[in-house]
Amino acid sequence: MINIISLTKTSTAAPAQWEGATDDNRLVYIRERHGSLTILISSVGATDIGDAVRGEMIFESDAPEGLIFDELMDLTKDTIHFSEEVIHQQTDVSINEFYGFMFGLAYYRLYELTHNKPDFLDYLNWRDEIDDQYIKVYPDQNERLKAISKKIHGLEQGEK
Repeated sequence: MINIISLTKTSTAAPAQWEGATDDNRLVYIRERHGSLTILISSVGATDIGDAVRGEMIFESDAPEGLIFDELMDLTKDTIHFSEEVIHQQTDVSINEFYGFMFGLAYYRLYELTHNKPDFLDYLNWRDEIDDQYIKVYPDQNERLKAISKKIHGLEQGEK
């Protein structure tokens, strides 16, 4: 069993990638692309992630595209043990990715409802401004998402 004690998600787009380290001083490279998951490991004492990328393949499997950490843990449970610290940190990353996705959808819908001719570059500037305003009033992500959803619903119902 490989014990991973640190892990960083280095790409949220395709391919999904993580880089980490084991308790016996090896580097780990994890990659999912087009439904294929591979995990490679360096020799002991390596200091460059490239050593893991070119290292020994310790796991290969089909995987869902857009693999998330919980799915990674489930697929590799017989080969890899993730430390509690890694699990906690990766769970926080997954939650933040979820909120980022939800805010992106909500802000774009709000923008569509308040602008006659949507323009993506204008949207990006507008989103940064409106996000700052909402964060000041609603620092809690759940409350902020509820407030944005309520505003969208009101606009869709014809409210000004």
